[in-house]
Amino acid sequence: MKRFLISNVLVLGAAALTCVAGLHLLAAGAGRMHTAVSIAPRMADAGTLAPGERAWLERERLETPRDVLRARGPVPTRIRELAEVAEVAHLGIPWAERLAAAGVHGRVALASADPQVLWTRLAAQGLPPPDPALVRLWLHAALDSR
Repeated sequence: MKRFLISNVLVLGAAALTCVAGLHLLAAGAGRMHTAVSIAPRMADAGTLAPGERAWLERERLETPRDVLRARGPVPTRIRELAEVAEVAHLGIPWAERLAAAGVHGRVALASADPQVLWTRLAAQGLPPPDPALVRLWLHAALDSR
């Protein structure tokens, strides 16, 4: 009788463990379908780069803004400025391009910009502008990211 109880407890324990493991696998699989994928911004995603600038990036094998900022040797000014702004507070390439169109060329320019003037320029682009508090956050992040 004792042996029977021990074997039943072991079988039930193994079954319970299998069920828990199965539920974890199902939850992990479902979670992967609905989570955001974090990827590094790619300089090639910049729509405002000229063909010569794209060719330079490919020739130098610089894919991300961080690659550009770590590059040894001279980097074309426009590419460096775009990379600098893209890296401030993880703005990314699309916002870096919008800021460049608003007259912000590089991290120093972003750090010294007037938040209200910058917001007005971004709003005039015909796309939804960021919240003014977000613009102020970007300016502070640019100041802190020396």
